[in-house]
Amino acid sequence: MQFDTKMFEKYFELRKKTDEITAKLTSIHGKNIVCRPGCSSCCVNLTVFPVEFEAISYEMGRDGFDKDSVIFDSGASCGFLKDDLCQIYKYRPVICRTHGIPISFLNDDDPSEPYNAVSFCELNFNEDDLDYESDDDDYEGVRFDENNTLDIDELNRQLFAINIEHCGDPEKRIDLKGLLKK
Repeated sequence: MQFDTKMFEKYFELRKKTDEITAKLTSIHGKNIVCRPGCSSCCVNLTVFPVEFEAISYEMGRDGFDKDSVIFDSGASCGFLKDDLCQIYKYRPVICRTHGIPISFLNDDDPSEPYNAVSFCELNFNEDDLDYESDDDDYEGVRFDENNTLDIDELNRQLFAINIEHCGDPEKRIDLKGLLKK
C-alpha cells in the first residue's frame, strides 16, 4: 500500500499537539486526575478515519512493532486491552489520548439553545469538585473554562480536515482491529 507521508506528518503533528495539551491539562488538574496504567474505564473498541488508521499502521511498521504479540480480546470493552493495559499505547489514536481530561464541546441537542458543555471521567471529578455557578471568590473547586479543558470539537475539526485532504471521504471509518491484519 502506498502511503501519503505528508498527510502523516500533519496527523503526527496534531497528535503531538494533543499530547502537549493533555499534559498541560493533566498538570492543571493533577490532584483530580487518577488515570494511571491499569485504568481502562474510558477504553472502548472504536473506528478511526483512514488517515489515522494508515498513519498508525505505517508507524507500527516503521518501528518493527510485532503485531503477533497483540492478543485481541473481542469480548473486552477495548480488544487491545490486556490486564487493563493498552497493548498499542504508543500508537493509540488521538481520541484515546484525550481520555481522563475534561473536554468541552458544543451541546446542540436542542438547536434553539446550544451551549458549551464539559465532559469528564467521573473517576477524576465528582460533584463536590465542581462549581457550576458560584460567585464565591473563596471557592476552591474546579470551574471549567477554555483555559482548563480541551476543545474536542476543534480537535475533531482538525483531524477531519487532515482526513479529507488525505482520502476525500468524510464518511469512511476503519475498525482499529484491522491494524492486526497482515
